[in-house]
Amino acid sequence: MEFCEPHLEVIKLCAAGSWPGAKIPSRWFNSIGYGTRSRLPDSIIDRPSTRDTLRRISQDRTIDTLDICMLIFAWGGMTVKNGKGVLQNLNWVSTAHSLRIGTIDHIKAYDQFFDHCTAGEIRSCGPAYYTKLLFFLPGPNEDRGIIMDQWTARSINLLVGRPIVTLLKNSGPATSYRVSSSNSCSVYRTFCGLVEALATRLMITKEEAEMRLFSEGRGKGRWREYVKQHDLLTTHLVKTR
Repeated sequence: MEFCEPHLEVIKLCAAGSWPGAKIPSRWFNSIGYGTRSRLPDSIIDRPSTRDTLRRISQDRTIDTLDICMLIFAWGGMTVKNGKGVLQNLNWVSTAHSLRIGTIDHIKAYDQFFDHCTAGEIRSCGPAYYTKLLFFLPGPNEDRGIIMDQWTARSINLLVGRPIVTLLKNSGPATSYRVSSSNSCSVYRTFCGLVEALATRLMITKEEAEMRLFSEGRGKGRWREYVKQHDLLTTHLVKTR
């Protein structure tokens, strides 16, 4: 699939976002009632996580898979309400653990998480969050998934000129969307392929391409501002309350 050249020329000149940890894990854990369950040391949970920290910790087999997943959700800025929701039914943790130990790949894991969502076994956690697990949990020699959140999805939709990923309109700011849980595994596979193709065109890694697509908020990221100005025709959405 070809990219729209005018948009491609813009992203070539844009810097990657920094993706800092959104929350201090210990505070978030306490707010969702997970603080007493976590076995993570204070040295990890008392400061915001970094991407490198999460990758390193994921490979430590002495650390529980659920602890790592919750640490990743804190890094991603999950709300208190949604954090409480993911703890109501833990059937999904088996998929996360299988991905972590390498018995399934990120595509199979997406398919299983999609089924968990459909069955109501993982609440308040759509693709934007469980694809973060697909990125951080695989081992260093495994092919990682790509995070498909609002900004990476909207960016890919814009770059190809049509809605690959379906988004839902949130109430509130005009530019606030979320990735719909209706996006199937085939959508995710296509999305990953497009990010890989973009990385090839830009001669950068997949992770660097993902970070460039994410850009930065609060007016700091040139690419994100460009997306907000140009993606109305390629954002396939359903309005919600």
